Amino acid sequence: MTEHKSLRAFAAENPALILVLGICPLYASTVDVRAAFAMGCLVLAALLVSGLIMALLKRCIPQQFTLPAAFLVCAGVVSVFELLFHAWFPDIYKILGVYVSALSVNLLLVAAAADSCEQKAEKAIGQALLLGFIFLASLLAVAVIREVFGNASFAGIEIPSLKDYRINVLLQPGGALLIGAFLAAALNAVAAKALSSDSFSGWFGSSFPNAEKEEESES
Repeated sequence: MTEHKSLRAFAAENPALILVLGICPLYASTVDVRAAFAMGCLVLAALLVSGLIMALLKRCIPQQFTLPAAFLVCAGVVSVFELLFHAWFPDIYKILGVYVSALSVNLLLVAAAADSCEQKAEKAIGQALLLGFIFLASLLAVAVIREVFGNASFAGIEIPSLKDYRINVLLQPGGALLIGAFLAAALNAVAAKALSSDSFSGWFGSSFPNAEKEEESES
């Protein structure tokens, strides 16, 4: 069952490529691998801290105020990390710019924080780490392709052999969507081969009957 959950989280429930949550950083930070890594780490840290806070305060937050509380917690956590980035990593902060502030209302962060309000602290931390690492991996995958083939460089280091073969469209905002679509198709193909037809029915409206039965039996 653990394998089902891991593959489902990375494939059919990938927040950046499939559920299309938090794709704003996908546009902003994936032109440069360093910026993508910084944004991914920022999202991971924000998911972890906001999820932990919501899990610890779940008894103090009425159910009808869960979503507003999630917005407030995410805004506060992102503001703190924004100040830290501005002080410690000014060069990366200049690249990311206003998109760091935009994380305050990022649906990925808010949804994860609201969901953590109904979970134990340990489970909230595990979910935050899983989502964060998946999001980081997605950003890095898109960033590597965009920078290497669009800018003929990697992490700011030029690749002379690719200068004459640069694909400028990859540096445009649409380039992130294009690469994201190809990566989603690749993940779909890999997942379809990894899982049997009885337990996987595709990206959209995907179902995992076998995993669900295992969960029901455990409960």
